[in-house]
Amino acid sequence: MKKEMIAKSVKLTNIQLREHNTLLRKNLKRIVSCSTDNEKAQERMDEIEKLIFDAPSLKVMFDAVITQGRRIFEINFITVVLENELKEFYPENYHHGEKNVYLGSENIFFDDLGGMDSNFSNGEPTLRGNLKKGSDKFFPNGISRRVRSEAIVPVHANGRIIAILNFGSQDNTRFMEGYGFRFLMRLARLVALKIEMFRVLGPEFRGENTDG
Repeated sequence: MKKEMIAKSVKLTNIQLREHNTLLRKNLKRIVSCSTDNEKAQERMDEIEKLIFDAPSLKVMFDAVITQGRRIFEINFITVVLENELKEFYPENYHHGEKNVYLGSENIFFDDLGGMDSNFSNGEPTLRGNLKKGSDKFFPNGISRRVRSEAIVPVHANGRIIAILNFGSQDNTRFMEGYGFRFLMRLARLVALKIEMFRVLGPEFRGENTDG
């Protein structure tokens, strides 16, 4: 009887040990996966940061964010809403009648952003997933119908919103609460710094001679 109890105890210990080892392997795999994902996210952030730093004008910067950002972040839609006062930093013929004459111009909008703070908690990005459609306000012209998750990122300068970066995906779970939050905040701060730099340089830096 005693031998049987010892045998059962040893068998149980071996089973528990195997289960413990299996759990350890799963946790290690998860850690490696998270580390790889973080490394990829950092590489993507480094690439978009370089595009922003190297941009010779406000127009070129946002064209890069829109056109190259879709590739870098592997998402479907990017739009930008800019405070009306930033129009002076764009070529005069940026929107010529009904025709958008510059690459990415159909995704750039100018508006009065006063009062937009109510759309954000503590001025932080809003991330939403599992949507039937995105926000019409930030994804106009029918784009919202194809958005299933979104990240709406306010850009602040001097205590107010001067731009809003909008990232939309057809994947329901691409943007969820907390996902990529730190990188979005970092991107917003970088864009804000660059906008302030162009403000100091003056509206002559419109980028008329670039194709985006």
